[in-house]
Amino acid sequence: MDAPPAADCKLDAPEFDLFSACHPRDLFTLRLALPRIYSLIQPRQIWVACRGRWTLFSRLILGRSVSILNEDKMIPDMTLAALRQLPVEPFPKGAGWYYQQLIKYSFSFHQPKVPYYLIWDADTIPLRPLSFFSSEGKSLLAESDELHLPYRESYQRLFLEESPSGLKSFIAQHMMMKKAIVQEMLTMIDANFSGNESWAWKLMRSLPSKGLNLFSEYETYGWYSSLHYPDQISRINRRWLRDGISELGYPPTPAKLARLSASFDYTSFEANRASWTSLFSRKKATA
Repeated sequence: MDAPPAADCKLDAPEFDLFSACHPRDLFTLRLALPRIYSLIQPRQIWVACRGRWTLFSRLILGRSVSILNEDKMIPDMTLAALRQLPVEPFPKGAGWYYQQLIKYSFSFHQPKVPYYLIWDADTIPLRPLSFFSSEGKSLLAESDELHLPYRESYQRLFLEESPSGLKSFIAQHMMMKKAIVQEMLTMIDANFSGNESWAWKLMRSLPSKGLNLFSEYETYGWYSSLHYPDQISRINRRWLRDGISELGYPPTPAKLARLSASFDYTSFEANRASWTSLFSRKKATA
């Protein structure tokens, strides 16, 4: 799939790439999203990380305009298979959820001449033009109403400081990241824990052995930036729909997406079991 012609870009906006960690189940949603990403988000380049055995299929599905990365080559001393051996609940099955967060941080070392990158969840489709920098050049970080205490506890362990209070969540399917800030975070994690392993292993070994969803790449970057670089970020509210499957069915038609754009900036099609089971039950009932 070749990129459609991009609309005029804002001349004063910093250049950025878009990075997505894509599970095989989200490949077709990402393919649907690509034309809208090009026209409504306008990244310099799109990079997609996928599992090694899926790279050729991913190239076929997503087309030549997307750069495919093998996720197991993104962190020098860690692979998903190795991470699965860590005694953390509910490994080995849940290791992929953590690994995709780690490779989002590791992308900060790619393409050093481009200072920013937008992490974009592969199951998410933009509906309206989206800006990621204020008129003053600050990164716009979207807020949400999520609240999960273990994320704050992990932040404190990693950085030896309290996460900022009084802020909404930053878990909103995307985040504009400054590479220098991400790298500073990873250097601090490396320094705060002894040993010769990489920051990725140190981060994972800092987590308790029991408990679900113990770390968030979105919250961690948002809180760190809010504390250490408040003059470089600005928070923004965006309207988005999490369960696009229930609202639109799957795959969503262009007409349905157009109607949804009257109310929302973007929608996700999270491949959770309940949504997909409900979808296929409806299809079977109408067959």
